[in-house]
Amino acid sequence: MSENNLLTIEMLLAMDCFKKAKVVCGLKGTQRIVKWAHVLEVNKVEALINGGELILTTGIGWAEKPHIGAKLLDELIENQASGLCVELNTYVEKIPEEMVEIAEENNFPIIVFKNQVRFIDITKKIYDQLYFPGENLTFQQRLIQWWNNPSTAVMSDISTKPMHPGVASLYLIHPNETVPNFCILGKELGLNIIFTNLASTTGVFLLVSDLNDEIHTLRKRLDKLFNSLPSLVLIGQKMHNMNEVAQSINTLKETNKIYHSLIKKRTLHYDELFIEKLVEPLIRENKLSTLIEEHLFPLIKYDQENDSNLLNTLDTYLSHQCNKQETANALFIVRQTLYHRLDKINKLLKTDFTSSYDRLSLEIALWSFRNIIDKGKINNHLKNN
Repeated sequence: MSENNLLTIEMLLAMDCFKKAKVVCGLKGTQRIVKWAHVLEVNKVEALINGGELILTTGIGWAEKPHIGAKLLDELIENQASGLCVELNTYVEKIPEEMVEIAEENNFPIIVFKNQVRFIDITKKIYDQLYFPGENLTFQQRLIQWWNNPSTAVMSDISTKPMHPGVASLYLIHPNETVPNFCILGKELGLNIIFTNLASTTGVFLLVSDLNDEIHTLRKRLDKLFNSLPSLVLIGQKMHNMNEVAQSINTLKETNKIYHSLIKKRTLHYDELFIEKLVEPLIRENKLSTLIEEHLFPLIKYDQENDSNLLNTLDTYLSHQCNKQETANALFIVRQTLYHRLDKINKLLKTDFTSSYDRLSLEIALWSFRNIIDKGKINNHLKNN
């Protein structure tokens, strides 16, 4: 099976036969690869699966014995099944808590159908999509595939329209929000939009192309479109044409990582990010605490022990280009008090924070401390060192 034909649980959820299904746990595992679909109504897996199967069941074997269902789930995970689909209200009313806990711990998706479904139809459709993807995959499924693996993105797979400039975007929809009609909203602004839900990110992935072929006005129209909506939006790097779709998706995914690492803003454009791009790898590699510790630890510790605000003083001073009068005004203190604080900061940091190199290092550390989400984690690290 080629890389372009890989099928994930997230892609299956975009199929018509899964429209009324719901992922009740293990949402983070919806990017698991599905190699086959298999109906299994026994209580022991043993050698019945090869790995990569999406298991379909009514739960008849464990309906009244949750501990047996939990044991079966452990075996499915151990034998590398992709996920579990359960038909409710035939034998099982709901998924037992014990099974939910196991699934969450292992990022193993459990999908439920609230009404009776024809497993034979589901298995056939999965078979068709596995072996004849060109004829059976919908454009929504292609979009999901591209999100998971941008290198597979080929616009001719989903569109025969001319390739105009555009951008990949992610709309972070509220849990109870109805997905906006992006097609209609976009056309009013000269934008062609195709989109799909992403179960793994609880967002809506959009590919926007500019019908007006005016890349210099694209940003303005995008802002007008997304500012009219209630939820947050992330925007990747603009494409000069749709042949650059993979790059736009990659930068969008990077923007998504930055968004979940840093203080959240209303809208994030990849092209506007600078310090965020520098800092995000440090967060991902757990090195941001070290950066802050090396440059700011004496001030943070002093403020904690003396209920002072030297860190804020330094931040304000640097943000006002080291202008003492403007800094004093911004802090609502007299200049003499500011002189005293700056002298104390100098002694604690033992560095010339007005030099260009030291100032740049301090400003990046200050920006990071100000904008990261989990300050408690940083503070605990500093207290223990």
